[in-house]
Amino acid sequence: MDSAQEDGYSSDDIRTVSDDCDWKLVPEYNSVYPWDFDFSYEATITSPGKETPVEIASHQFEDRAKGLESGVASVEDEGEGAFSEFTDRSYFVYGASGSDSDKTTYVLLAQVKSVVYEVRMDATSDDSTSSLVPKSAFESEVKKLASRMEVDLGIWVPE
Repeated sequence: MDSAQEDGYSSDDIRTVSDDCDWKLVPEYNSVYPWDFDFSYEATITSPGKETPVEIASHQFEDRAKGLESGVASVEDEGEGAFSEFTDRSYFVYGASGSDSDKTTYVLLAQVKSVVYEVRMDATSDDSTSSLVPKSAFESEVKKLASRMEVDLGIWVPE
């Protein structure tokens, strides 16, 4: 969605472009079940005010990071800078899903330039013990996406 396409938009408004996409992901990790994969982003393109698009994105990142653990009933690990080689900032949460006891959730929130994006993956455990899918399995998938996003956003998003 491009805010410049909305009724009532003027050049005095902040222009953003955003989208949210859902897929089923067949991971490299040996899994019987495909994973639920959700990707959303918001890019601040122009800002007629005193704040730059990057500053606006930074505020958005901070606000979204505060609630990132929602939907994760039992947080096993979380932290900043998980993919710092591909992002300006990042924060992740990993643990048991709140919606289903045999699901594991990994959420990455990242900022590159004036773009904030979120990757959420939910995976069902293959074994009867309902143990968590290893964090490294999620990190392997996210690393591929984050490295690609760094290149694409570096090309398409203005400084």
